[in-house]
Amino acid sequence: MGQYYIPTIMGPRYGVQATFLAHDYDDGLKLMEHSWIGNAFVGAVMTEIEHCPKRVAWVGDYSDDPYPEDGVDDGRELYQTKLPKAKFLQIYYKAKELINRKHTEYLVLDDDDRWYLVNHDRKAYVDLNKYRLANKYTTSWSDGYSWCVHPLPLLTACGNGRGGGDYYEQFPDFDKVGLWAFDLIELSMTVPNGYVEEEYHFKEE
Repeated sequence: MGQYYIPTIMGPRYGVQATFLAHDYDDGLKLMEHSWIGNAFVGAVMTEIEHCPKRVAWVGDYSDDPYPEDGVDDGRELYQTKLPKAKFLQIYYKAKELINRKHTEYLVLDDDDRWYLVNHDRKAYVDLNKYRLANKYTTSWSDGYSWCVHPLPLLTACGNGRGGGDYYEQFPDFDKVGLWAFDLIELSMTVPNGYVEEEYHFKEE
């Protein structure tokens, strides 16, 4: 069955502050239905962290089970290494209450803008302009429209690979999905001193 995702915004202590629902933006709930640069739904989430660091997790319907018990390290998925089971479930059920936030105006990345996704926990960043140039591809459509998978939903996804519409293991950097989940992330036009660039390659090919 298809897995539905609820982007969840948290404060530094993991308190849930806002959630987003794809249907509010006339978009699909499955991960790869909306995880594209230029997508209004993802743009709304980006607006929430613009120059304002927040913890971010793209919480999937099936991310709660299985979830290893505390003290069990074998077989943990990337997002499961971040939080004890009880804390994760607290966030998971709070997200399902839909503390819904809808932006009537939202960020759309422009080719001339220089934006960075900054991870303050990892002291790392992704250059979004550079990422887009490295990962976009052109469809077979006659207009040559270029698509590009957005890195934020995939880097913060919880439960990827458990349902239809996910980012599958045959695609590049499948093993990096969820790496940034629950981290303190900011969309910024500058990079803090000493932060290291990280490069990712998400593409359905």
